[in-house]
Amino acid sequence: MSCPRHITILCPLLGITLMLAAASAPSTASACATCACGDPTLTVMGAQQPFEHRLRFSLELLHRTDAVGEDNVDRLELSEQRATLGVAYAPARWLMLSASLPVVHRELTFVSTAEERFTDVGDVELRARAFVYADRDFAPSHLLAVVAGLRMPTASLEQLEDGSYAEPELQAGSGSWDPLLGLSYAHFADPWSFYASEIVYLPTESRADWQLGISWLGTHAAQYQLDPSWALRLGANSRLEQATRRAVGTGAETDEPDSGGFVLFLSPSVVFSPLTDLVLNLDVHVPVINALTGDHDEGVIIALGGAFDA
Repeated sequence: MSCPRHITILCPLLGITLMLAAASAPSTASACATCACGDPTLTVMGAQQPFEHRLRFSLELLHRTDAVGEDNVDRLELSEQRATLGVAYAPARWLMLSASLPVVHRELTFVSTAEERFTDVGDVELRARAFVYADRDFAPSHLLAVVAGLRMPTASLEQLEDGSYAEPELQAGSGSWDPLLGLSYAHFADPWSFYASEIVYLPTESRADWQLGISWLGTHAAQYQLDPSWALRLGANSRLEQATRRAVGTGAETDEPDSGGFVLFLSPSVVFSPLTDLVLNLDVHVPVINALTGDHDEGVIIALGGAFDA
């Protein structure tokens, strides 16, 4: 990916961020987020309670490993480090808009022991979360929201020397416009809180010769707040997805042999607020059920996140 392409991608996002920051000028946003939402619960990015003009910035650093293919035949091992910048803004009490931009570094080891490394901007994702039910206006204990969004093909696609596209596992993005739909539910009962989210991605045709399958991502978490600054969180994150489809020389399509299936991660985490309006979290995602199709083994994921209410 050339520099001009990076600038083309980043400039609109920077403009959006600056507009959101300017929109935070009303005095409501200057109050601390806990006071404005009326609930003392520490919330990680995406699980926050809405109030008008709430503006939240986030950064997540993630490390994961993955391996696809048969040992000593076509095994591909992946080590990935990802930094995701996020911003969320509530123009109204019932609506939260968000955008995320990942920067991805990948190290690939092939069965021949050859290695490849690359760093690239990933796919930008936009979301709108409309809160359709709250049991009361101030400090609600039950929140139900409808989620809609779009993952955009801002990542470049790696190509081989013969001009064909590299395997999907080698890519930083999908190469397609991928709408998403879902529901989220949050319950706040200090010192306990619970969060659940079900999101379905519906990938469209990729500009490469393969297409990702429909995927269902589930997030379920229970949190206990020890005091105003510390909380313990236990989650279960799942992914159910169709196999990737690839076009063959005859124009027909076939399933990728080591794609699709189901995986479940058990996710303990620690949430800490060292300063007003700053929330940090350390998560470990351990795969406890691996029913992925073929030879596909996902490793432990470690994530460090931070969210700041401006």
